Amino acid sequence: MIDSGELRSVRIGSRRFVTWRFGSQIDARPVTNRVGGTDDRDGIAGRRVAGYVAKYVTKSAADFGLGTHRISPHAIATLPVSEHVRRILHTIAELARRPGRAIMLTWLHCLGFRGHITTKTRRYSTTLQALRARRFRWQTMRNHLPAELDQPAHIKADDDEPVLWEFRGCGHATNGERLLVLTAALGARQRRQAARDALTDTPPREASP
Repeated sequence: MIDSGELRSVRIGSRRFVTWRFGSQIDARPVTNRVGGTDDRDGIAGRRVAGYVAKYVTKSAADFGLGTHRISPHAIATLPVSEHVRRILHTIAELARRPGRAIMLTWLHCLGFRGHITTKTRRYSTTLQALRARRFRWQTMRNHLPAELDQPAHIKADDDEPVLWEFRGCGHATNGERLLVLTAALGARQRRQAARDALTDTPPREASP
């Protein structure tokens, strides 16, 4: 949690702009797409940033010894977690006692975070739905698909419209695919039957004297 910082407010016309700065250690560098994935004075390698993001996208609270169920702050001392994680949980519980922060206890099992790393808000960023719509339009232009497929029914560019799904069918696309699946299933049944027959035909072992 951030308790102190430098807050500046500037009004330009009818709009008010707020700048909040905290800390003196700032490491802002451009991301480059350099071959080899090494950093230099011009910026940080994109491959390194991608690896860093992937590390936290795939992390789970289970990696810290926590489960998916909510926990009580009174149970922190008995949890089978490392002392580092235990100190984090005690810090969250302490911060939750401050005015307006009690909701942090609801997400104690998630180390105080209630969202995913890829969660986006429309106020500060774009949304995954808008990105999917733009990506589909780009794929359509690149592949020169008919104009009527420019925006399908299940992808909406406007974030305020509901997402609809279109059923395209089920089963095998061709008779060849169906033949391959049936042949594999028949082979599996024959192997299972042969294994059962082999167990049935095996003579019983003689008792040792």
